[in-house]
Amino acid sequence: MLKVMIIVLITIFNIYANEDLLGRYQLNVSINQSNFTDFLIIKEAKEGALRGEFIVPNVFQAPFLGSYKPNKITGEFRASENGHTFQVILESKISNDTCFLMGTLSSDGNVFGHFTGRKADCI
Repeated sequence: MLKVMIIVLITIFNIYANEDLLGRYQLNVSINQSNFTDFLIIKEAKEGALRGEFIVPNVFQAPFLGSYKPNKITGEFRASENGHTFQVILESKISNDTCFLMGTLSSDGNVFGHFTGRKADCI
């Protein structure tokens, strides 16, 4: 019985923890000594899976698919720049309160950018 109660509590925790991830994160991205402001919007978080979009203002907006583990988000989206489309992998640590992100952007196994981010509704 105790084992069942623990599983139920862990499941409830995961459901609420995933809900806390929902929202708009403003990312300060650094690529080749240039700085940009991009956005990661997480619209759905269920059973460790994430769905949303990645926005580079005035350049592209793409679906984002990812996953969540405690204190870590990973995901991917298709970037489009100067007529060239490529797959981007986002890997990020996330604070316990889900307000802050810090991570990398990579393509073809090569890291090309670093970012920090803050969720819009965090004080």
